[in-house]
Amino acid sequence: MIQEVTEAIENELSAANKAFPGFNSTHEGYAVILEEAQETEDEMRKTGMNLNALWQATRMNQTPKQIREIAEAIRESARDMAAEAIQTAAMAEKLIQYTERQEK
Repeated sequence: MIQEVTEAIENELSAANKAFPGFNSTHEGYAVILEEAQETEDEMRKTGMNLNALWQATRMNQTPKQIREIAEAIRESARDMAAEAIQTAAMAEKLIQYTERQEK
């Protein structure tokens, strides 16, 4: 799975580099990474809230349909969190590449 995630990071970086030029400063890199990291955290919070809802629904013996709907929400927020984490890693790589150019 690490290899697949690494490839997803590389693909995200490639797409970002086509859409946006390289960073102009470490300040810009920091700001972009921070935004992506915060979006990852937001999705993590959603996943946690949905997990809590699942526990409450389980304790209350709710219907399979109700449980499934909550599990679907967990799946969606966890997927979105993974995508945001990949974007965060891609932007970190973009900053690494910026610093490498600066050293030359």
